[in-house]
Amino acid sequence: MVLPCFFLIQQSIRCEVDEMKGRVLRFSSFSAIILAASVAACADNSAGAKIFQREKCMDCHTMKGRGGAVGPNLTTVGARRNSAYIREQIRNPSSQNPNTAMPSFKDLSEQDMDKLVEYLSNRK
Repeated sequence: MVLPCFFLIQQSIRCEVDEMKGRVLRFSSFSAIILAASVAACADNSAGAKIFQREKCMDCHTMKGRGGAVGPNLTTVGARRNSAYIREQIRNPSSQNPNTAMPSFKDLSEQDMDKLVEYLSNRK
């Protein structure tokens, strides 16, 4: 079962408050592993994620339940589209859909394009 990052962080804060009130709270090692893995997944500091943020992609696209609703949800885009399609969509969005509102990002450097495509392709 996958839980949203915010829920796990909120639960963690609630547990700390309970401990400060003197309540005994026990975590199993399994719970701690799930919490650690979920927090790590939420804190994506990859170069592609930084480019995604820098280029303000979330102004129009949803990622993990956050962002805009103008464009499609990109949370699992890598499961639906291959990297060639994603690259072409970023460079020349009207080639896939002549009526798209998405601007072209053809001015991204090849290095930034590669990192962004890799980041999106890995969203499965």
